[in-house]
Amino acid sequence: MRAPRLHLVPGAALAVLLATSGPVRAQERPAAADLAEEPADGVEITRTPPVTVRITAGGVTREVTLVGRTKTRLAFTEGSSPYGTRRLLDRTQVEYAWFDLVIDDYELNKDLRRRNWRGAARRLLPAVKPALPYLDLPNNNAASFALQVGDYLMRDAERAFLLAATEEEEKAALDTYRSAYAVLRYAGRADWYSGGLIASLKSYQCLLALGKPKTARLYLQDFAEPIEGDAAFGLYWLLTAELAAESGDFRKAMGAAVKSLCFETKDVDTFPDALLLSARCYEELQEWHRARDVYYEVARIFPKTDWSDSARRRLAFIMAKGLTAAEEETPIENVFFGLKEDMNGLVTELLARREEEADEPAEPDDDAWEPVAVEFVEEEEE
Repeated sequence: MRAPRLHLVPGAALAVLLATSGPVRAQERPAAADLAEEPADGVEITRTPPVTVRITAGGVTREVTLVGRTKTRLAFTEGSSPYGTRRLLDRTQVEYAWFDLVIDDYELNKDLRRRNWRGAARRLLPAVKPALPYLDLPNNNAASFALQVGDYLMRDAERAFLLAATEEEEKAALDTYRSAYAVLRYAGRADWYSGGLIASLKSYQCLLALGKPKTARLYLQDFAEPIEGDAAFGLYWLLTAELAAESGDFRKAMGAAVKSLCFETKDVDTFPDALLLSARCYEELQEWHRARDVYYEVARIFPKTDWSDSARRRLAFIMAKGLTAAEEETPIENVFFGLKEDMNGLVTELLARREEEADEPAEPDDDAWEPVAVEFVEEEEE
């Protein structure tokens, strides 16, 4: 689900900061020359494609071009040109970073309506990619878009892998997962807002999809367990459930999925996936009637979505195999209240309406299906 697009104007944000911190006399405002800068000569830096950004540091906003970095310092030149004297600035002095992101919202929204996830990612990626190595800069305007790119690539990879008919198609889907992982690792560096935590958890989901559950578990062990109300709560327990299911412990997976469901009923980014996982657990536990009921609710509540498509496929399988043909033992509450529905009939009716209700994703433009490659690069130690 697309994160909200927030435009924080450094000058305005600085005005708010000053207004809340009391009057500042001219001599108290540090000048650019007072910042702890030093020449970049002799320092090993990880070079990056040049990217121009307006940075607020020490209460002063100026335009610089970032050309590389270490873990703690930024290499830059003054102005919009990458040529000139290179200097270093300590990352901790940065208060705001504003990248010039050119995004066609109209075309992006068209892709999202068509569920053309790769097309949507490719519309965002050219604008976001130069900023990826710098997403840890506080209050930057690119981190939320990077999270969106990673999410769209994950959705594309999941669908492509599910529908893959050849080894080449499976490999292409896994390559997309790798690109999603790289983007999300960068986005996970944005630890100054909740989206960074979400990006990290999504990158662990990519590792699981890439057949690396052990690595995903190791990362999750070092992740601080969120408390109820935290933005990452639902995704944390969804990933915990997915890892349990991968290991074959479907009762544990069900418990974690239910925990995600109960406390994140309004998070559309996790709630439908947790429902689908709980239905899968019911299948593995051979509780076919409950699996059918959950899949039916997903298809009903989230029409014209990838979640609905997945639920419909499983419903079609359950019905074709006659797994719910036998009468289900009626729960005691249904007897007491006189409640009983012909769920098999409702499912059959829903599947019959597929031609009318299902909104199949439109074929994207040919160029939208070119490979999307992103590599994650660690900064060098100083």
